Amino acid sequence: MRGRIVAGCLALLGAAAVAQHLACELAFPTHLVASTPCTDADTASDDDNCGVCGNACEAGVHCYLGMCGGGRVTQVSAGAHACALVKAGTVFCWGSNEFGETGSAPSTQSCGANACLSTPTEVPGLTDVVEVRAGYYSTCARTQQGTVSCWGQNAAGQLGHPPTMSTTCNGDCEVIPRTVPGLSNVKAIDVGDLFACALNSTGALQCWGDNAHGELGSGSDAGSSSTPTTALLPAGATATAVSTGLDPHACALLGGGQIACWGQNHLGALGHDPATDPTCASNDVPCSGTPAAVNGVTGATAVRAGNGVTCALVGNGGVSCWGDDGLGQFGNGPVTGDGGVTFAPQAAAGGMSFRALDGRYDFTLALDAAGIVWAWGASSYGALGAGVVGAAPCENDGSPCQAVPARVTFPGAAAAITQVSAGVDFGLALDNSGAVWAWGANGTGQLGHLPEPDAGDRTTCGPGQSESCNPTPTRVPGFP
Repeated sequence: MRGRIVAGCLALLGAAAVAQHLACELAFPTHLVASTPCTDADTASDDDNCGVCGNACEAGVHCYLGMCGGGRVTQVSAGAHACALVKAGTVFCWGSNEFGETGSAPSTQSCGANACLSTPTEVPGLTDVVEVRAGYYSTCARTQQGTVSCWGQNAAGQLGHPPTMSTTCNGDCEVIPRTVPGLSNVKAIDVGDLFACALNSTGALQCWGDNAHGELGSGSDAGSSSTPTTALLPAGATATAVSTGLDPHACALLGGGQIACWGQNHLGALGHDPATDPTCASNDVPCSGTPAAVNGVTGATAVRAGNGVTCALVGNGGVSCWGDDGLGQFGNGPVTGDGGVTFAPQAAAGGMSFRALDGRYDFTLALDAAGIVWAWGASSYGALGAGVVGAAPCENDGSPCQAVPARVTFPGAAAAITQVSAGVDFGLALDNSGAVWAWGANGTGQLGHLPEPDAGDRTTCGPGQSESCNPTPTRVPGFP
């Protein structure tokens, strides 16, 4: 039988080509059609010869990088820009691109006065990626081998190497991903504002970048480090997850369901009274460079550090939050008290239960067991995806918010949602068909298209907000 298959290859390809196509002898001969001979150029992308001669993809499944269905999105991440990981292990990014954070030169496209890339575009030089995280102006990716590569802004060494001026991205930045030295066996990453952290297989945590507020967790609150620095977790503790916030602070989920936080604490995002912390060496803001356990949190399964607020999933999917509630970030109804600031963890989200949540900025997205998405917090630019661009003000400055969880309304074409990610005034969702949905601010193409009314965008997006936005989830185009 094996000889007959090789003979079929000979008939289609010619004897001279057989040496380059020995894999053909392993393919099903029924796929070898004389009218569509297989060549080297076909194998990586042609649905009938996906990676191997005659290796046809199933109907409706496309070949990408030698893999049937390899272009299907498996993870999304929103920061000031957006990124998506596809099954074949490569990354696509779009949106804000002032510092090459999309992996393309900033001159690629312009959204008014802002450099942007509105079409999802593959980041060059990446393979075997299993996780991507979009930060404020930088991005990092983790590979199957446990290494980490970063690109974008590097003013504080947040890419893992000393800042160097680049003419390609007009500043301390890098467009092409570079491997972060000194990291191995990494199993999780996150990227915040000017810093990033990586968790390795032993439960140890390393962070790098800006440390002016103690966000590296190294015990100090000064300077910066382009070299990954070990965070000083509580004695005997190991981490199982890490989250980096915007304000900036960071938190780690510890074994046993506890949480430790560190960094800036002016609004109580570390889970204790800021009056007990010293002020940062560089300013008068309370901060702590040493990770400390948050009292009152047990049984946690996930944690998200936001903008002056931290929330966690606890127990059977309940939500606990602490820090700033001035924009309804707790999801418990109208804000009361001293500007909504609460140092101790509080039951949040009106007692609802979820299986995932994300809220690194001023609003939270949460996913329930039925695949329904809920949102609460700041609602400028339509970031809550409810079809409206604002709601009742929650603060004295009139900022609009939604202080209780409200359902994000998807078009009928959306399948069940499997993942959510909350960016800077915009949200992303991934459904179980691999489609990506986006809503909220679109001043820099975060929604996957140029800011324009023809795409359904609005030009009035809340009190005093004239930036382009769309408060209704729309499908992000451009994926292979």
